[in-house]
Amino acid sequence: MLFATIETSYFDNFYQAFKFGPHAGITLLRLDGMVLAHWPAGKWNKEVSAAFKARIEQDRTGYTKTTSPFDGRVKYLGFERASQYPIVVTVALPEAQVLAAWHDDLRNDLLVAVILMGGVILFAILLGKEFAKRTRVARMLREREARYRLLADNIADVVILLDRNGSFLFVSQSVETILGRKPDDLIGKSCFEFVHPDHLADVAKATSELTNWTTTKTVEFKTFRANGSEVWVEINFKLAGAAEDHQAIEVVGVLRDVTERRKMEDELNALNIRLSELATTDGLTALANRRSFDSALPREFRDREQISLIMLDIDHFKGFNDTQGHQAGDECLRRVARVIAGATDNTTALAARYGGEEFAIILPGVGEQDALKVAEAMRLTVRSLAMANPAARRGVVSISLGIASRSAATASETELLGRADLALYEAKRSGRDRTVLASSLAGDNHSARRKQYA
Repeated sequence: MLFATIETSYFDNFYQAFKFGPHAGITLLRLDGMVLAHWPAGKWNKEVSAAFKARIEQDRTGYTKTTSPFDGRVKYLGFERASQYPIVVTVALPEAQVLAAWHDDLRNDLLVAVILMGGVILFAILLGKEFAKRTRVARMLREREARYRLLADNIADVVILLDRNGSFLFVSQSVETILGRKPDDLIGKSCFEFVHPDHLADVAKATSELTNWTTTKTVEFKTFRANGSEVWVEINFKLAGAAEDHQAIEVVGVLRDVTERRKMEDELNALNIRLSELATTDGLTALANRRSFDSALPREFRDREQISLIMLDIDHFKGFNDTQGHQAGDECLRRVARVIAGATDNTTALAARYGGEEFAIILPGVGEQDALKVAEAMRLTVRSLAMANPAARRGVVSISLGIASRSAATASETELLGRADLALYEAKRSGRDRTVLASSLAGDNHSARRKQYA
């Protein structure tokens, strides 16, 4: 049998090579709990507990938390039993030392967690503010849209929104009142489908002229109600959308029923025309009055290289009035006027009552011989009426006519009128019921003749 001994200083020197820090301890002991060596040197105050003895007998390695019998400190202890010898090596580290790294990591983790939590809280606050802002904006938009829809659905005018091709994107509810159509029946359809063919070009032209955001176009046109009837509408429309986004360009318009307004305008125009006619028409004969004649003659004389003027007078009209009465005289004037109107209808001629029983006819673009044909046709037609006139030599109403045509020697419309007037009174002087051309007369005293045969 061989025995050997190992000095305890060997273990002290060996264990010092491990840098476990202060208050750490390394112990070599037997399975029965007897301490063989310990570093650092310390006084053994207690025996190993029975529980620890049982633990090292049962487990080859393990960990436990215990109070050191050498210095009384609470330590975490790890042990391992030798594989060939009944001895156990333990290493004990103070609790504070073992947990120091964990505490450092915990502090670092806590700091990171606090920073992250602060970031999360800040982000949540900002996100909450953004959500609140978006909620307010969304509520404002909903309220605004609700107000706009309330206005659009309750005003008499129709609010429409078109894409750039003219297809309906939105139509207000009031379209049912004006056109008898539901808004949904129009969405997606082209607005040009509902424009009367006579006005399609006007609407297309106005639409094509929408070239900038400040331009507003107004156009009136006829469209169709759901029952097929026609209605006059007026639309004011302009571009809407983002100027830089051509795909988003839309056309917004306001449509209103102007049928009654158009009717009133037509009636007013007709009334104005009627008033104009009354202002320029002789009330008894329905021919133009003296004012119209005096206005037309200078204009026609200025604008026409060729022009003729017929002056005519009812023969013995004073005697007719004296014997037949003024009512018969008025009827006589009306019948003669109808003959004159019949001879000049559908022509550029202007027939006017010059005064009393005297009439004048302006024949623009007509020469002397053609004027003579017109005059003779009227003279013969009046005589064929066979209106009794006891004051006349033939016993019937007749007319005398004088014709003057523009020539190189005619300096003005006044001279043309004077020459026609002179020819008329020559016709009366030479027996009445005849037509005289001014060109056939020698120079005479016009005023003297008019006085003699008036």
